[in-house]
Amino acid sequence: GDVCSLRAGTYREVLRPAASGQPGKPILFRAYNGEAAVLSAADPLTGWTREEGNVFSAPMEWSLDDGNQLFAGAEMLTEARWPDNGGTLLQPTRASASAGSPTTLTDPKLPGGPDAWKGALLWCAGGAKWVAWSGRVTGFDPVTKTLTFDCKQAEGKWYTPKAGSEYVLMGVRAALDAEGEWWYDAGRKRVLLIPPAGKDPGALA
Repeated sequence: GDVCSLRAGTYREVLRPAASGQPGKPILFRAYNGEAAVLSAADPLTGWTREEGNVFSAPMEWSLDDGNQLFAGAEMLTEARWPDNGGTLLQPTRASASAGSPTTLTDPKLPGGPDAWKGALLWCAGGAKWVAWSGRVTGFDPVTKTLTFDCKQAEGKWYTPKAGSEYVLMGVRAALDAEGEWWYDAGRKRVLLIPPAGKDPGALA
């Protein structure tokens, strides 16, 4: 039945109570007298430097792999992707394939030169869009606008991309081209960011 009151501030930690109270007597955590107390498991990035144009970088020694996420204050930023996301979190912008096969996806709107998308993560809602899957792009033909990819899904357990299949590409430097987008450079352990609305990345909380 104890009450823990948190004073104002941002606490960058994960709250793990040592006890859980008793039935009818829970342990209560709350802000002190209505102050603004924020528990955040996110770590701040510092040491931003300008790379080129509007692209900045900051060292980031840790990584959650596919679980990485950047924020600017309370705003969740978008991982670099194509097409750029002009939609919402629940209704994002997606591209549409013109043709496909078990190892290829074609879209005449795809930009980039030879192998521009090699190594990218391809997310696709193939077939009737009931099942979404992801695979790693192994090559790109800029003449035919065709991606080749490696998908580990068991045969018969997923939908082959076809005309109308929605998809997104992410995970490569070539996709970083819009405000509010970021990309993690795993080889050099750093984050690249195009700040939202031209803001100073060092001033983003």
